[in-house]
Formats: sequence, C-alpha cells, structure tokens
Amino acid sequence: MSAAGVPVRWVPRRPRPATYDVLVLAVPDDAIARESVRLLRSGVRAGCAMHLSGALAADALREWRKTGAVVVSFHPLRSFAGRSGETAAGADVAIEGDASGVALAGRLARRIGARPWRIAPEAKPLSHAAAAAAAGGTATLAALAAEAARA
Repeated sequence: MSAAGVPVRWVPRRPRPATYDVLVLAVPDDAIARESVRLLRSGVRAGCAMHLSGALAADALREWRKTGAVVVSFHPLRSFAGRSGETAAGADVAIEGDASGVALAGRLARRIGARPWRIAPEAKPLSHAAAAAAAGGTATLAALAAEAARA
C-alpha cells in the first residue's frame, strides 16, 4: 500500500499505546480475536479496525467497537506468494462491515488499483470456499470429481 501513496506503519510485536487511522490485522483467521484483545489491552486504538479474512465476517473485530472504532473485512480475491512487489492491483476485493468502514475500505481498494464489491457477512464462508476451490485449479477439480464419482 505504501507504493500507492498510503502510509503504512507496522505495529510492533510488543505494542505501546498508540492510535491509528486504520489498523489492519493480517493474521491467520484463528488469531484475529486473540490479537484484537492483545492489541486493545496494550492500549492500541484505531478509527477503523480491518481484517483480511475471506471466511470471517467483520464482526470478528467487534471488541474494537467498544472503543468507538468501526470494523470492516477486506479480502482481496487473489493469492499472494510473499514475493517483493506483489500488489492487489487488478484484484476484486470482497468488503463488508460497518457502513463507514465499508466506504473507507472501498476508497482504499480503488486507491491501490483493486475493484471493491460488497458481500453479505453470511455469504463469506461459501464465497471463500469457492475462491479457494478455484485457486486450487486442477488438483481441486480432480479431487471434487473423484468425490462426486464416489458419491
């Protein structure tokens, strides 16, 4: 995002009290709630708390609302291999959450060259499963075909 002119600061492993405009939790799905509580207890605050999970709703960040933050999920529908220079440019981004968080996430997606679209919270698990199956390509297709044949 820094390449798109969006300033990025990393929260240290042992954070001090600080306030961020947007805090992005880029952690595994099963760590979102735990890391939220850890950051909140350390005095970290944000105007908007965002996670990148494709399967979990923005409500996974509900503890942030107690501090006045809005919450949103922002899930680029593409794979990242961890290589330098990878971006979400050109990717579709599934967004849901609090209205002002959704608006902010939409602006952020467009600024980094992505295409935002709204998704209903209850649709996220199925949408994520479909995206994961599509990303798996031939191996997933073969496994699904074999399972269907067995059935």
